[in-house]
Amino acid sequence: MLLLGWFAYMKLREASEQRVFGEMQASLDHLREHVAAEIESARGNIELLSRQTLVRKYILTDDEEERYTLLQPALMRLLSAYQEAFPEFYEIRVFLPDGYEDARQTRPFIENYSDEEGDSALFRAMQSAGDNIYTAVYRNPDNGKISLFFGKPLVLINRAVDAVGSTPRLRGYIGLTVDLGEVESHIHKETISQSGYLFATDPTGYVLFESSRRPVRDATPGTLIDTVMNSKAATRPILQDFNDERAFLAGMRLHDDLFAHAVLPESELRAISYQLGVIVAAITLVTIIVTTLFMMLAMEFQVIRPIHSLRRLSKEIGRGNLSVKVSGMNSDDEIGELATAFEEMAGSLQRSDEQVRFLAYHDSLTGLPNRAMFKEYLDRSIAHAKRNEEIVGVLFLDVDNFKNVNDTLGHHAGDALLQEVAERITDVLRGDDYIARGHGKDTPDKVLARLGGDEFIILLPAIQDSLAPGLVAQRLVEVLAKPIRLFGQECHVSASIGITVFPTDGGDSDTLIKNADIAMYHAKEKGKNAYQYFENAMNVAAVERVELEGRLRRALEQGHLELFYQPQVHGVTREVVGIEALLRWRDPDDGLISPAEFIPLAETSGLILPIGEWVMHQACMQARAWQKAGYPMRMMCVNVSSVQFARQDVAAIVHAALEKSRLSPACLEIEITESVIMSDPDTAIEMLRDIKALGVGIALDDFGTGYSSLSYLRRFPIDTLKIDRAFVREIDVKTEDAEIVGAITALAHTLGLRVVVEGIETESQLGIVISRQCDVIQGFLFSRPLPADELVHLLAERNLRIA
Repeated sequence: MLLLGWFAYMKLREASEQRVFGEMQASLDHLREHVAAEIESARGNIELLSRQTLVRKYILTDDEEERYTLLQPALMRLLSAYQEAFPEFYEIRVFLPDGYEDARQTRPFIENYSDEEGDSALFRAMQSAGDNIYTAVYRNPDNGKISLFFGKPLVLINRAVDAVGSTPRLRGYIGLTVDLGEVESHIHKETISQSGYLFATDPTGYVLFESSRRPVRDATPGTLIDTVMNSKAATRPILQDFNDERAFLAGMRLHDDLFAHAVLPESELRAISYQLGVIVAAITLVTIIVTTLFMMLAMEFQVIRPIHSLRRLSKEIGRGNLSVKVSGMNSDDEIGELATAFEEMAGSLQRSDEQVRFLAYHDSLTGLPNRAMFKEYLDRSIAHAKRNEEIVGVLFLDVDNFKNVNDTLGHHAGDALLQEVAERITDVLRGDDYIARGHGKDTPDKVLARLGGDEFIILLPAIQDSLAPGLVAQRLVEVLAKPIRLFGQECHVSASIGITVFPTDGGDSDTLIKNADIAMYHAKEKGKNAYQYFENAMNVAAVERVELEGRLRRALEQGHLELFYQPQVHGVTREVVGIEALLRWRDPDDGLISPAEFIPLAETSGLILPIGEWVMHQACMQARAWQKAGYPMRMMCVNVSSVQFARQDVAAIVHAALEKSRLSPACLEIEITESVIMSDPDTAIEMLRDIKALGVGIALDDFGTGYSSLSYLRRFPIDTLKIDRAFVREIDVKTEDAEIVGAITALAHTLGLRVVVEGIETESQLGIVISRQCDVIQGFLFSRPLPADELVHLLAERNLRIA
């Protein structure tokens, strides 16, 4: 069983990691694809630009008057038109072989701090690249921006000067600077899961771009840089301390000079929600130059008009019109090939856009619409209903006992169960024509959606009356109550459904969904496998719960919680042999608030964790204080919630409380309920043994009301059985209750356990339990729970009298 449990745990953990790491990989892939697209676009365009007649004529002209007076203005107009079409190429330069910046066009205007680039590292690196296109990521000294630079040597023959058959030689360079603002913006804004983020570095680990959510304060780990340097793609994330937290880190090479890194806090693996990234593709544009006046007429038809057509095409694509076509171009030349590439790119983007939209609006497991799509449908339904004075129904459905299927059969069985539930709901709704078919642009569809986990939601637009949703809900309850066979095993689940009706229960989609959720929880509270219409009183109760939770948080912070103590009395000698610590909340306005009101709230909200630690420390400190004062203090009993057992290291908390108070472990006993040990017996045994190893006693509270398994009594390291007050309440009028108490006591004594009986309020009850050999008595007969200062006089008595 331990091996099977461990195997299941590892599989679930692996699946969770894969989902989260997949999101990290997707973010890195997105950046890589974007940068790759920028590089590919820039390479193609610098190649095209270097072939233009005007560029070549300009670089080959030695006559300075002709070059600067006649050719340079035309060149500047060409570069300006090129930048107008491609705003990301914000700087285009022409260099002479010695590095002199002979021509420069920027958009917007950027001050040029130096036109002598011969000694710059960037120019020397471009010279070293030979005839290849050189590319690098660098900080532009003129504007301080991290940019992508492309340089291409202009190796040409000057036919006006060079002899026939001469070898082409280097005449200069053309440089193109690309803005990486989109990469910076993406890294600045991108969020991975709930708190993950991105940053980018150079090969030395120096941070170039970082997230607005989490600036990078630590040095980039060398292991991460080495991993990226030695691989072309991202590898499995590494786990280490980074940026003041334990986090998973992954990296990817975007360019030889630019690395992207993804960071995800380790805690995110427990609260995974799959997120889809939207792939942004850069659309590149090309423009063809204007040549000399002698070529104007030919260029009008061969270059200028095609460029205008391509410009219109790019604008249409930018507006989202991906079905554009280009006509009237010669497909054999470079512009025609570029137009064809634009059409193919638009078609590819259209297909990608359709896929992304489907993923963004549909649940990946069931194929049903998700929350975002459902909300759109509901908003349309409400608007339609307002115009036509109609009724809209919303059904919020939650699968009962779904966690049991996941825990016992595994995550894959849970997925199969949700798919089967979706099919059954669909079949029921189709029977009454409640699946969306599309009824025109203005008429909303009837739709089923999955909100996540085991929650589904159903929209019933334009219904006849408010009773119609109840009829549908009843059919759903009946269908989902039928057994479901999963992987050869028969599973039984049910459904709890909350119903809201527009306009009675809310005037907008958020209110209707929220109130349907509240109604669903009321259906669960009433026993599940049922449906419940929303009532305003439910909302009031929900608001009161939220308010009570806030007050409880403040009570913990402001010290309004306190402990009362109830003595445990030896059945024969009447000596106080133990004290049970009981939590109380004394509100400044409302006085003492019943534990029945706030303990369940504390458990569901997680506040029981800090409260439980406070109770353990306070009880140990009080017990030690009584011992120092000379009062007999044999045993302090402290209750531990099942939530603490599931989410905390209880042994560590107990050890810390004993260390701080210096109370002997033999004077402490923790009380647990049967639900704690039955939810995960193997884990519970291990945790209880850790506590037992400290020398602390363990009591099983409320025995007889739960599983009461004899085999578990034998396996668990338990010292005390506390018989539940349910068997004592009528023990003096029901003989069978007295016999049950006697049988439990005999069984406990056989196993070497001490027996404590709770709820003794009358002398007749006391006589019966003592005659059944019960060891310790606890109840109002001797004392109600009292504050510490009022309990002192009872501790001073040798034999406790009946109150």
